Amino acid sequence: MCSLFGNSTLLYVSYKKKHLLKPAEFFIINQAISDMGLTLSLYPMAITSSIYHRWLFGKTACLIYAFCGMLFGVCSLTTLTLLSMVCFVKVCYPLYGKSSKSLALVLPMELT
Repeated sequence: MCSLFGNSTLLYVSYKKKHLLKPAEFFIINQAISDMGLTLSLYPMAITSSIYHRWLFGKTACLIYAFCGMLFGVCSLTTLTLLSMVCFVKVCYPLYGKSSKSLALVLPMELT
């Protein structure tokens, strides 16, 4: 329930403020979509089956459950990996991606 509310709120706010988003923030949106996919497709079947201590939904639903788990799981892992790489580059190489024109303004200030 918290996952659905939090991710829905994030998606709503990012939709309303889409003109202010930076490229790296799209990874956060992708993570929210992946988490909502997990929440909506997997949790209801998992919770119901765990209450009854057996799988209740048949073989086809089991295959769909496994596919969704793999799809959203790989999506989450990939998004977190890319997000950590962006953070690494921003922390370790803060001038990476800056134009030479903006570097001309930054470098003299760093030398003093």
